[in-house]
Amino acid sequence: MTGPLVFSVEQGVGPSTEQLWSVLSLALERSGERSRIVDIERVPCPYGSSWWLEEITLELSDGSRTTLVFKDLVRETSGSGARGVKPEFVTDPARESWVYQNLLMDVPLGPPAFWAADTDVAAGRHWLFVERVNGVPLAQIGDRDAWCVAAEWLGRFHTTAPAGRAVRGPLLRHDQEYHRRWLTRALSSAQDDAQTSDMAREKLARLRALASPHERATKRALATGSSLIHGEFYASNVLIEPYSATFAVHPVDWEMAAIGPALIDLAALMSGDWSSNDLVAMATAYCEGARSAGGRGPRPGDLLLEVAACRLLLAVQWLGWAADWTAPADHRNDWLEEAELCAMELLG
Repeated sequence: MTGPLVFSVEQGVGPSTEQLWSVLSLALERSGERSRIVDIERVPCPYGSSWWLEEITLELSDGSRTTLVFKDLVRETSGSGARGVKPEFVTDPARESWVYQNLLMDVPLGPPAFWAADTDVAAGRHWLFVERVNGVPLAQIGDRDAWCVAAEWLGRFHTTAPAGRAVRGPLLRHDQEYHRRWLTRALSSAQDDAQTSDMAREKLARLRALASPHERATKRALATGSSLIHGEFYASNVLIEPYSATFAVHPVDWEMAAIGPALIDLAALMSGDWSSNDLVAMATAYCEGARSAGGRGPRPGDLLLEVAACRLLLAVQWLGWAADWTAPADHRNDWLEEAELCAMELLG
């Protein structure tokens, strides 16, 4: 067994190697594997997350090695402020493990395979172990083809995802009240700030002007129907791996998985500053992915209007996350301006 592991920021907070050894040995035994663990290597994961991630390598008695990612769903990454940022009504540390165990085995290849989970509610422990996949975050890739492949995967996912089984799980529900709460939070925060500066008062006025477009966008998005959705299909949550002449798509971080309008995911992928040609290319790829899986989607041009409604909803959601909080670099954007641009696009 390896010696005690020391993480400079998290020292003394995380589980010991002995604790992980016990959980993983039991999982290995339950899988029917005859080999046993003879060594465990642990290093912090290089990719960011709100919650603590480690890369774990198991050396087995038959000489093979198994590589995993360990996610502690209640232990914050230092400096993330996850507990202060994510409001209580969207937080459930059991959600992501449930999604891996009950839903993702029936979706298009891509998400990491589930390996083990250990939950002790009384002790406040929620651990998840999944396959370690290769790839880099899509946010770091400038090749538009990679973004289109991600959109195509998303079209296939929404067409084939097991939504019926999903309704029985601890998933979020993107209904009218859900989206109204985000606008209420954004307005409340802006109203508090408006007492201190003219700039803050201007922001409050702009947010109030979005109330009616936001209501129309919510109705328009909900009218498209419901599906199992990732909930945060941003480029930082999608690992891309070169594969033959194309790319393999590995969506990770399913902690905001939900039942809701499918195009919420496509809107997340398309958020930010894109040319009209880029948006059309991604919308076309999404429709092709849906058709390849037997779905019937709208034309890309019509689809973009529905995406604009969902982009407005996501922009307001970012504005409503938490007061005095700055989004990570991968998600930094003028979300108020994006919401206003989407509102104008919907007015046509």
